[in-house]
Amino acid sequence: MDKPPLVILRRLVIVGLVLASLLLVVIWTSSLIFLHLDGRVPLTTYLAVGLIVGWLILAWRKKWLASWRNVLIAVGALAAVYVWMGWDDPVFTHPLTLADLGPVPPAGAEESFALTLRYSAGPGPSGGLPFKEPRLTINVFDHDPKNPEAWPKELLAHRAEIDAAWETLAPERGWFAAMDRFELIGDQTSARFDAPLIKYLPFRVTIRLACARATLLATDGKGDEAMEVLLPYLRVCFKLEPASRTLVRSMIARSGLGTTMRTASYIVAHSPVSPERKAQLAAVLAGKGDPAVLARRLLLIEYARHYEEVFNNRDFKFGQLASGQNGEANGFVVGLGNRLDRLLFLRRASANLQANLTYPTADLAAKHDLKGFAELGSLLFRQMNNAPLKNTGGVMATVLMLPSYQKVMEHFWTVEDNRVKLLAELKQ
Repeated sequence: MDKPPLVILRRLVIVGLVLASLLLVVIWTSSLIFLHLDGRVPLTTYLAVGLIVGWLILAWRKKWLASWRNVLIAVGALAAVYVWMGWDDPVFTHPLTLADLGPVPPAGAEESFALTLRYSAGPGPSGGLPFKEPRLTINVFDHDPKNPEAWPKELLAHRAEIDAAWETLAPERGWFAAMDRFELIGDQTSARFDAPLIKYLPFRVTIRLACARATLLATDGKGDEAMEVLLPYLRVCFKLEPASRTLVRSMIARSGLGTTMRTASYIVAHSPVSPERKAQLAAVLAGKGDPAVLARRLLLIEYARHYEEVFNNRDFKFGQLASGQNGEANGFVVGLGNRLDRLLFLRRASANLQANLTYPTADLAAKHDLKGFAELGSLLFRQMNNAPLKNTGGVMATVLMLPSYQKVMEHFWTVEDNRVKLLAELKQ
């Protein structure tokens, strides 16, 4: 019979075994709850949870842990499971930083990037300026592209307030004019999740009101004046895209392109525009980069950011992903996530998982193969979501960090198709 100190030690080891077993059950059950999204039954995970629970029940009823021999066997088996769960992939299969992604920063990159942050919190000339949205009784964001003829009539009914709002946007118009002075607009955004980004509201409102004003001038038969108003905003949208380091900025640029090109098409169709102005418009519509390269890059931007800030950053802990806060982890859930970081979040495996989803779909996006893109993306996402036993936190983080690329690509190529169509109409 064991001496009292050994009995106490064995009981403490048993308590540790039970707690470690229950931790596995919690981790695997969490994967069943959060990652079982494709309708299939993940038998492996259910079996693993069943084995652990069954082992605990039988060990209690049969008193299997009454001897040191069985205790040590259980410790060895459980240790092997934990070692396996914490065993990461040997290498990153697709190491990619924002600098690797490129392109080479354009001339004036630092100054032009600082300008984009004029209305954002952070560095830059007059950074963080307040923006007051003009009060309008007409919703300038309510333009239905499927009914282009109704929109000018709506604008004419509210012309006075649109003209007044346009005058109040003198600082914002100056902002666009300053960005337009650069051949390309640089982006030096870091990979940090809290890095300052271009503010969408002043950008969007100014473009919409510019389009409204240009539409009114075209309705008056002043096509050249309308084009003069519109072209700077169209140019800025094109100049924002090639060097963009964030999906947010790229999509802001694409959104602006869609709006300004719709307006340009209306101007050309409904008012006299001189050959010189049409040539200027065609030159702008030629764009600032290969669409296939831009589409592929759009898919890779977020992967490069995640690789740099999360996967290849030993200071970044899983708890920070769980909290959505960078560098300010606190609270029980966040603290627990940080302590279990090596078990829940395998950095190389997580990066390789996201790369296996991103790179093949990026190639299809570059080929304008939206059907193949959707099918492959759906297949890979279902495979990734199948309640894994290993790297549970990494899979959860990858699912949470990935945007809806299907919508992103559909919008990208819709705008691109409209650009090509408008350019062809100008050449007729």
